[in-house]
Amino acid sequence: MKILPEVIVHEAGHLVVGHFLGVREDGIIFAGAQANEAAGAWYSKLDTPPLDKIIVRSFAGLLAHVHLMPETLAPQLCSAYRHSIIFTPSHPYYTRIAPKERDFLSGAHKDMEIAWDCARRLCSNESEALASLQSLERKARALVGEHSHIIIHIAEDVKQWSNEPDRKYDGFPIYPYQQRAKVVIEKWSAASQ
Repeated sequence: MKILPEVIVHEAGHLVVGHFLGVREDGIIFAGAQANEAAGAWYSKLDTPPLDKIIVRSFAGLLAHVHLMPETLAPQLCSAYRHSIIFTPSHPYYTRIAPKERDFLSGAHKDMEIAWDCARRLCSNESEALASLQSLERKARALVGEHSHIIIHIAEDVKQWSNEPDRKYDGFPIYPYQQRAKVVIEKWSAASQ
């Protein structure tokens, strides 16, 4: 099964940062004809994390992509995302990036919708929501930077897993958290201490 590397890194970013936030992760699902058309790292809905953790986890996918695979982005878009993934009229690239480019990469649009929705529920007005998002983006950037080596190892393991013979029989291939991702995370967390 072929999965685009940037899709893998994006979803690994969600999974790894979620793990370190204490979110009860379940895995990454790859669906669609090419397994790139729909992908998502998901967590147990039985144990819904606090809204601020959902926001940080939502940002982690795009930030992992920007941090670990900047060469896959147009240079101006990469510069804009390095400044901030939150596009508002005060963003220095706001007028330089076409509105359709501000829709983000692949699944990141949905991630940003989730983050904004959570911030609006967390705060009493739009300016507080924006301030909260900006603060939580800094936290997400720090976590992606701190755990980038683990995100890379998860991405490598997903590639290996996706090439296993039985993947072609999976209707909705699921990279499992408990059996694989957690083991990789714990191994590389211990190695870095």
